[in-house]
Amino acid sequence: MKALCLRTLYSGTLGLSLIANLGCSPAPDPVGKGRMAFSVTYPDATLGKVCGLPDIGGVGDPPPDLPNPDDTVDGPGEPVVDGQSVGSSDSGEYQVKCTVTKSGRIAIDMLGPNHSSTTSSPQSRGEAGIEVIGSLSTSDGEGRGNISVRTVLTGAMTSQGSDTCTLTALKDSDGDPAVGAGSAAFAFECPHAVSSYDQFGGCATRGTVIVEDCLEK
Repeated sequence: MKALCLRTLYSGTLGLSLIANLGCSPAPDPVGKGRMAFSVTYPDATLGKVCGLPDIGGVGDPPPDLPNPDDTVDGPGEPVVDGQSVGSSDSGEYQVKCTVTKSGRIAIDMLGPNHSSTTSSPQSRGEAGIEVIGSLSTSDGEGRGNISVRTVLTGAMTSQGSDTCTLTALKDSDGDPAVGAGSAAFAFECPHAVSSYDQFGGCATRGTVIVEDCLEK
């Protein structure tokens, strides 16, 4: 948390200046904003696993589109804000806790009503959530991480092993990787994730995450 010092400057007609220090107070932490979407699908057949809990989740107003095969995203959606009321059709508040450092280290915890565009009755589907711990290169936009997603149907669907998910930064308006201090936009793919509901099965997860106004360290 940075210190914010308030001063007033008075310049008199004789050229004299007076600077009064009114004290320093901690600047408030930024309030995270974000949106995300993910799919839980069948994994590569070579893994020999069966995904018994496929589903789709999304948080946002609306959530973003799922990534295309080339890791581009057609519709970025609109963000929700940490602590924002979820609205009259649901209860509670959105959670968007995030840290993105200038070197590309990422920590995200996002939760809200499942408003996936493929969900005909979002209220009946409960919450959707995602947790991300990883990193993205600010030069080429490639990275890896551990990711856990969940819906009411899937339970916590967590990538297995260390840094098992690939992260690919989306491009900003200048064509550069959209990752920097306080913000990140990326597609992800996890070839092997296991649900807390089914430790013997296995699924693949893929999705889009966009966060801004995050802590920077």
